[in-house]
Amino acid sequence: MAKSSHYEETKKYWNKKAPSELAREEYDIRKKIHTDLLWREIRRALNGNKNLSILDAGAGPGRFSIPLAQEGHSVVHLDISGEMIEIAKNRLPKTEKCDITFVQQSICEPLPFPDQSFDLVLCLDSPLSYCVNNYESAFAELVRVAKKTVVLCVVNRFGAMMEDAAEFDFQYFGKLKTQWDLLHTGNLNVNEEIKQFEPNLMPSWHGFTPKEVKDLIKNHSGKIIRISAPGTFTRCMSPEIIEKVYQNEEVYQDFLDFLEEFDSKEDVLGVGGIYAGGLLVRFEI
Repeated sequence: MAKSSHYEETKKYWNKKAPSELAREEYDIRKKIHTDLLWREIRRALNGNKNLSILDAGAGPGRFSIPLAQEGHSVVHLDISGEMIEIAKNRLPKTEKCDITFVQQSICEPLPFPDQSFDLVLCLDSPLSYCVNNYESAFAELVRVAKKTVVLCVVNRFGAMMEDAAEFDFQYFGKLKTQWDLLHTGNLNVNEEIKQFEPNLMPSWHGFTPKEVKDLIKNHSGKIIRISAPGTFTRCMSPEIIEKVYQNEEVYQDFLDFLEEFDSKEDVLGVGGIYAGGLLVRFEI
């Protein structure tokens, strides 16, 4: 069966981004913080258990899958991008035996695994958002293959709107346009009109509200354990100050403690970090 144009665009986009993806933590301290906050949630989900079966759906260059495999877990690294997978394979230590399997596939398609295959399912850095109009069926697949626990990160609608969308609209249309679509539907449809202005934009995506995510989980009989908008507070801090905080391990860990409490407040859940999957939820089936 022929792949959709959105599938091909998504694969092409992430193939092109693959060589620079891991470096995001090096040149953007806010992305580093976002990743560290996601690791904290993963640690809670692992709960000290060893030798778990884990699906990392949308695993990219192995930001999470490789360390988890190195810790002794049995990991399936699934990603739409062949370039991402090659980078992940090349990052595996040659002298270390890891139980990791690579699968090239979009999470928007039915997953090739039996029901309840994995002790833990991860879907981080927002791959579910790129399923756009069929994110509900993709979400159902993630739930289907999970035995109990899922850790999910998606684009936070209002946080994404606060980044570059208004500037784009006024620059190219002279008025708000895509912002209205995002506000009402959550979808940024990267159509031919938009591509003529910015040919290198990421493919179409869906930004979620906290209520959407909560309803999605409730509709699949899930129970939310924790929900947060990681990185929200860092929006009001300069990267220079954050870098100084990062240099002192004790101060940095205390800072992460503060962020976790602040970012989980109901009043800030709709924001999230800059240029990152801004809505994080751990839930059980």
